[in-house]
Amino acid sequence: MLGTKAQANEAQRRYELVDFFGVGGGAVGAEAINEGGVVTIRSIVGLHAVDARTGAERLLSACNGCQAPGVNAAGDIAGFERSWFGNFEGFVIRDGVRIAIPPFPGGDSVFAEGMNERGWVVGGAETADSFGRAFLFQEGAMRDLGFGGGGSFAMAVNNGGLIVGFNFSDDFTSQHAIAWRNGVVTDIGASFAGSSRAQAVNERGTAVGFKWPPPSEPFVFHTAVFEDGEVVDLGTLPGDTNSQALAINNRGTIVGNSFDENFRERAFIFQQGMMLDLNSLVLDAKGVFLLRAKGINNEGIIIAEGRGPDGTQHAVVLLPAEDQAAE
Repeated sequence: MLGTKAQANEAQRRYELVDFFGVGGGAVGAEAINEGGVVTIRSIVGLHAVDARTGAERLLSACNGCQAPGVNAAGDIAGFERSWFGNFEGFVIRDGVRIAIPPFPGGDSVFAEGMNERGWVVGGAETADSFGRAFLFQEGAMRDLGFGGGGSFAMAVNNGGLIVGFNFSDDFTSQHAIAWRNGVVTDIGASFAGSSRAQAVNERGTAVGFKWPPPSEPFVFHTAVFEDGEVVDLGTLPGDTNSQALAINNRGTIVGNSFDENFRERAFIFQQGMMLDLNSLVLDAKGVFLLRAKGINNEGIIIAEGRGPDGTQHAVVLLPAEDQAAE
């Protein structure tokens, strides 16, 4: 999965931090990043698209508490928003036009969680008898992916059409990481006796997320890689007890967050067998402590959320500093 000397050096790379808190009068949510370096950011006034390098930004939607975890190179956005009625409305923004994702019959809420370059959108949608069923929204039509269980969510889709997510057991005591391709559903968490979730996937088909033991054992969750039928435990940052992967790029670089026993979190990067605290790799943190890294593109640009000096949450981008090396 992870293999070259260049990749090992990438894990030691330093980063320039760009703080986008000023966007929209308070950019508190980092959502997603595409291959062109455009990031989606949630502010107090709505959802924005921002160029990670130039800072050029535009308001995508003046929505109330909306999230946009999906963005592709064409600039299409997939996300969801809480309505005044309390349900969640899924949407796609394409060419400046917002398109509603319809719920399944009998349901109200739709959570769009991921999008690929082909415009496929995946997530979870309510039905008459379930709080969520994994779906694929394609060419204006909803498809139940058949993940099974008492409920399920699709979290990510790559350009080859591989969709990953998770389902709940019928009695809701456990969860399993699930993959779907061409109508075939695979339990990619089956080799592990406990529970697991797949939350991201790259073009090589490597999925990442987290895993935790059966209910009879102490509850801790660790970053996990799902590949070739195996579930690989990547552990946590030193001194922490829990961690989860939130994104992986095509080079196999993984980012996410790690927690101590009091659930105090910090962002990490994992490459070439090493999990490192991203805070230790920032050249000038500008008073921001990185809590969670939420996305990374193939250029190595990372989108993250951090805590400012006054305790407010900031949306930030980490730009690779090519001429800098960690000591």
